[in-house]
Amino acid sequence: MLKDVAKKAMRLASGVAISAAVLAGSIVGVARLLSAVFPARRFEQMHWLGWLPVLVIPEGIFAIAATALWRKRRDMARGIVLGAVALGVHAFVYVTTHK
Repeated sequence: MLKDVAKKAMRLASGVAISAAVLAGSIVGVARLLSAVFPARRFEQMHWLGWLPVLVIPEGIFAIAATALWRKRRDMARGIVLGAVALGVHAFVYVTTHK
């Protein structure tokens, strides 16, 4: 019984770790790509473009990964969903408090 709980907790934690890695990779990679593709003066005019690497791309990857893993590795998929929900709540709180 205790071994099953430990295994499920490890799978859940690995899903959350995967979510964090995807988020970090998206922020670092896409933010650098955007700054290289768009000149600085035009990037300031498109402030909504900053949400792309932080929220839009990771949430899409989280949804695809959780759907793909749901049948065989449900606990890991739950961890990914947990990371996605945490990111969404964080973004919502940030937007509502920083206006």
